[in-house]
Amino acid sequence: AKHRWDEPLKNAEEMKNKDSLNVLIPEIGEVVALEK
Repeated sequence: AKHRWDEPLKNAEEMKNKDSLNVLIPEIGEVVALEK
């Protein structure tokens, strides 16, 4: 990819703030339980 490794994370944060989306960005190895 021709972008910094953290650029997609920054873009997700910007979209969350702009569109009131729920964004989940787990740490490496973190277990995340998704619920409906």
